[in-house]
Amino acid sequence: MTTTPVTPTPAIDDRDGNRAPRPDSVRRQGNPAEGGTAHGEPTAARDCPAESSTARTGTAHGNPAERGPGGRRTVALRLGVAAVVALVVNTALGLTASALDDGGLGTGLSPAMFLPATLAGLVLGAAGWTLLARRAPRTLRVVVPVVLVLTWIPDLLLITNGATAANVAGLMLMHLAVAAAVVLAMRTPRR
Repeated sequence: MTTTPVTPTPAIDDRDGNRAPRPDSVRRQGNPAEGGTAHGEPTAARDCPAESSTARTGTAHGNPAERGPGGRRTVALRLGVAAVVALVVNTALGLTASALDDGGLGTGLSPAMFLPATLAGLVLGAAGWTLLARRAPRTLRVVVPVVLVLTWIPDLLLITNGATAANVAGLMLMHLAVAAAVVLAMRTPRR
């Protein structure tokens, strides 16, 4: 069987829309009887490491739950850490905004209101990220800031109902904390 040196293969987009070469692809050329085609294309997934089960799933057994850095377990762990961090940050922000909200409504500043909302925001943000990362990864750079700004609109409208600037600023910072937690948990780690 004739094997040529590693030839460039088409680049692929990762979940953040960054271009990266396919891993260690070797194309076989030459005699079709030896596992290649006259045009240099592999005849089966076993002939091309980039199409093997190890390259597709990250494990030799093909179990997606045991993948490397982009696997389900790692994402779940990162989301769990992000949830804890967002809950702690939002608690600190809520208590600070409540202390500064002298005589205001205090809308959304009680832990019974913002802690479940923090978790709901994380779940919805992670679901939205996953959907966009699979279908249109390059749009994440635009959609995430736009959605964050859209979440601030109801906060700003609270001013018309008598909320103080501290109340509104606290809620806006809480939304920013949740968005940052989702982005840090869901983006592909750089290697």
